[in-house]
Amino acid sequence: MNTVYMIVRMDGIVVKVRDNGRIINKTVYLCVGLKQNGLKEVLGMWVGKSESSSFRIGVLTDLKARGVQDILITYADNLNGFTDTIRTVFPSYSLKSVWYIRSETLVNMSFIRTRKSLRQI
Repeated sequence: MNTVYMIVRMDGIVVKVRDNGRIINKTVYLCVGLKQNGLKEVLGMWVGKSESSSFRIGVLTDLKARGVQDILITYADNLNGFTDTIRTVFPSYSLKSVWYIRSETLVNMSFIRTRKSLRQI
């Protein structure tokens, strides 16, 4: 694991699991980091009850304990308090940039439109 990551993407997906005969929702949280040499690395996967601020603190604390010292850009969904959460674990983190996953949806939509227009040529 590197000490500095250029970009870290953090996102959770809610899945249904069977627990003691009941079906409940759990969040699988995934972190992927872009290293300085341009290669991506899966930093970890965590399972929790929900994608809350306290759960993210645990994920970030785990990353720091495993040797991550700085994150230059974060790419995450717009969960309330995310900036405060990352500053709790990485106090030197200044809000360089927080990209929200909604921007990815727009990029994908524009790519689909471009691809459709190319088919017509």
